[in-house]
Amino acid sequence: MEPVHRVSGDAFDHAMAGPVVHLSIFDATGHDTAAGLTANLAMATCRNSRRQDADLVEITERSSRP
Repeated sequence: MEPVHRVSGDAFDHAMAGPVVHLSIFDATGHDTAAGLTANLAMATCRNSRRQDADLVEITERSSRP
């Protein structure tokens, strides 16, 4: 991951589906590799849920489960 000395838990994702734009912002607490991995796991869950046509509430619930 770059920059190698400043990996943190901030991530964003965007996608376009016709006239709809999906934007997701993730901020896992911390400034280490564990925070980065947590944010990326939440982002992958969000993407997967969106591709399964889940609604906004369901996407949020799936992405924030412990």
